[in-house]
Formats: sequence, C-alpha cells, structure tokens
Amino acid sequence: MNLRSTIKYLFVFVLLFLFNFYLRSFTFEFSTLDWDELTYFILGKSIVSGFLPYRDYWDLKPIGIYLIHAISLFVFDYSIYTLRLSGVFFSTLLSFVLFISIQNLSSPFRFLLSTSMLFLFMIFHSGLASNTEIYFLLFEALAFYLVFIEGHKNFLLIRIGFFVLGIAFIIKYIIIFDILLFWLAYNVLLLIDYKDFGLKKILHRFIYSNVQIVLFLILPFLFSCVLYLAHNSFNSYFEAILFVLRGHSKVTTFSSKIEFLLQLKYILGLLVFLFFLNHKEFLKSRVNIVSSIWILTSSLGAIWTGFLYEHYLLAIFYPMFFLLGNLLSTIKFETHKKKLKSIFFVVLLVIFSFNVFKTRSHLKKTLMGIPDQGRIVADAIAKRISSNKRTHNSLFFISNGTHSPYVLLDQLPPVKWVQPNNYSEKIFFENLNLDLGELFASLESKPISVVSWCYKYSIEELDSGTVKDESINGIYVKKLNLYLKNGNFKGEKLNKECQIYYL
Repeated sequence: MNLRSTIKYLFVFVLLFLFNFYLRSFTFEFSTLDWDELTYFILGKSIVSGFLPYRDYWDLKPIGIYLIHAISLFVFDYSIYTLRLSGVFFSTLLSFVLFISIQNLSSPFRFLLSTSMLFLFMIFHSGLASNTEIYFLLFEALAFYLVFIEGHKNFLLIRIGFFVLGIAFIIKYIIIFDILLFWLAYNVLLLIDYKDFGLKKILHRFIYSNVQIVLFLILPFLFSCVLYLAHNSFNSYFEAILFVLRGHSKVTTFSSKIEFLLQLKYILGLLVFLFFLNHKEFLKSRVNIVSSIWILTSSLGAIWTGFLYEHYLLAIFYPMFFLLGNLLSTIKFETHKKKLKSIFFVVLLVIFSFNVFKTRSHLKKTLMGIPDQGRIVADAIAKRISSNKRTHNSLFFISNGTHSPYVLLDQLPPVKWVQPNNYSEKIFFENLNLDLGELFASLESKPISVVSWCYKYSIEELDSGTVKDESINGIYVKKLNLYLKNGNFKGEKLNKECQIYYL
C-alpha cells in the first residue's frame, strides 16, 4: 500500500469514527442500554482485579468478550464512558472493514454503505450498546476479507484469517455456523482451483491446507484452555462450555422466528431485486455466493436459541451490506448516464443525512425521557452509605434490575453471578440451574448494608402472593425477603419501580 492509499484510508476511518461518534454520543450519559454489555464490562473489571471468569464470577458468554474489556480497562477508567467508547471504536472498525472489502464500487458509495450500516445499528436500538455482535462481527468480517478477498495473494493471509475467525469464536460460540461455512467454502474453492491437477497433488494440498487452517482456527480456544489449566481451574471453564453446549434456550415458534428475521425485509427485498436485475454477473463472483450463504448461517445463529433479542439481528447486517455493495457494483452506467449516477448519489446522501438527524434526535429525546434507573439507584446507595458511618466500608447488592450501579460506584458484585436476572427471572434460573444456597451464603458472609430492587412489583407483594408473576423466580424472592427481614433492613421507595433496603 502506497502513502497516498494510506492517507486515504486513514481519512476514511477518521470520517467514519466522527460519524459514528455523532450517532452514539447522546448515549454516553445513559448508564444502561443493554444489561449484557454491563455484565461483560464488569467481568472485564474482575479480570483486571485478579479474578477469573467462571471460577470467581460467572456468566454464560465465552471468555473473549471479557478479555477485550479487560484490555481496555488496563488503559482507560472503569466507567460508562469507557464502555461507550469501546462500542464506538469497534463498530467503526467494522464499518471500515466493510469499506475496504467492497472493492468494485466507487469510494463515495462504499462510504455511504458503511455509514448506512452504522445508522442501521442505531435504528435497532440494541446496536447502540456494546454487545458481543459488534466485537465478533469485526473479527468475522476481517477473517472474510483475509480468506476470500485477499487470500489468493498469499496463503499466510488465509492462515491469519482463520486465526482471526478463532478469536471471533471465543467471543460468541453461536458463530459456529459461520465457521463451518467459511471452512467448507474455502475447501470447495480449493478443490475447484486444483481440479486440473493430479489426485496426489490435490490430496497433498487439501490435507496440508486443512491441517494448518484448523490449527490456526483453534489456537485462540487452546490459549484460553491453557490459561485455565495454568490456574488449576479448567473444570470451571469446561463446565461453562458444557452448559452452552447443553443449550441455554427458549421455546419459540417457527413463525415467531421468521417474523423476527422479517424485520430486515426491506434490505432483503432490495438484495433479491438487485440479484434478479443482474444475476449473471452476480454468479460470476465467488465472494457473492459465499456472502449470500453467510446471510443464511448468521440468520440461523440469530434465531437458534429462541431468545429473539433485537441485537441478534446485528450479526446479519455485515454480510447483507457487503452483498448489497457487490450487487450495486455490477450495475454498469453508460458514459452519457454518469451524470445521472452523480445526481442519484447526491439525492441518496441528502435523504440519508435527513434521516440520520431526524432518527438520532428522536432516539435522544426518547432515551432521555426514560428515568435512568441505574443512576437513580446508584445515587441512593451512595447517599445511604455515606450518611451512615457504621456502613461506610460496606458493600451493596443489586437484587433485581439494572446492575449499572456496580460500574457507577466502582464495586464488583458481592455474589458470583454478575447479572441479577440470572437468579431473579425464572427462565434464566431454571436454565442456569443456579445454587441459591451459595448465593445467600455469599451475601451473609459479606458486609452488605444496602440492597436494591427494581421491578413493577415489590418483593413483599410477590412473596405474599398479592400479585402473581410467572416470569419471576418465586423461590429467590422468598429467600431474599427472609434475608432482608432477618437482617433488619429498612425500606425506602425511590420511584414507581425501584426501592432500596438499608441498615
């Protein structure tokens, strides 16, 4: 790459970052966008503090996402701002990889597509959070670029590509469908390229290539296993992996899954239209075919567990936008119609800019109109602890609701399970098979002076049977109410949903 190209790409990255920062900047003051992002960040903090995920603190995600946040916390403060900046940086990198991957389209259109993908992340509100999709998609996209776009130049790039894909895997296991696709597609293309050679040479190349790419693919996972073996905690790691393999799932109808995917119907419809417009050119490109199947495998991953969370759809965006860019590049403009192309781009840019400003303003107004329960609870906890000298060095426990106070007040959870809904919600409690005895033993062994609860029904209402709620773990509520009574905790109502109990 020459100096001119380097400056060009650096300029593009800076523009993408500034645009993305503008899209997300209004979220920096909001302590909770998604509960999962807080869990990953807290576990990253636990690593920096010398603890080990799965052994000392538990969550069901692979270790990669915790390590990413741990690395950021070696450099930056443990705060919501660091979490938000991490999301901006990684999603910008993802859009930049999209820009350099679509090579047959003019730079202005590539830039528009890259920013459009970031805009779509904002439309699907969970895309504003620092969810795993932003992180594993970056490594998947980079692997796709190295293996299928640049891999023909050097086999080393292919090996690096599969290593990068292995990093994506230890961020989220559900991409196993994409990994199988990448591996199969690489081998099919390898056999096609060597079809005119003798059987002996084909077998030699096939075996030689696969031994290396599989080794590079599993290296990140092997590194994580060695880490736990070195800490004599491999059983904890292995049990977490087995849990994921056994399936943390929810029963969901097929029609619900299809309806969930059809939220992307407009982009999918545009892809189908462009395909029929120029399907002959489309079929000439290997990467078009692979990226088309990638849309299917990422869709399968998005609906696999039955938990149809909005941010699962983000995994489908990258292959869709990549394919969209390649399909647009097959449309040829005659010389006398090039002015029309420029006018078309300007019109698109104006419409896009208007919608960016309008949607961002609407989202900002909507979010800022929602009480930030995390900050409300954190302020109440801080005030209660500081006003009571007896409890100055004590801990607090988030029994339900957002656990952002752990970040806002710089405290690790006093129990092993980081995310409150793991034990407060019935479906998570049953799937995870948690030990409530261990949880309350942890609470009783530590100086807990404040407990918070945020839900539409109070602990007392749920325990007494005044109200019925099948989604809440009734056993946990009873034990929690008993713990509060035995500890002589006093109650204080903060708002319609939140209250704290204090000594």
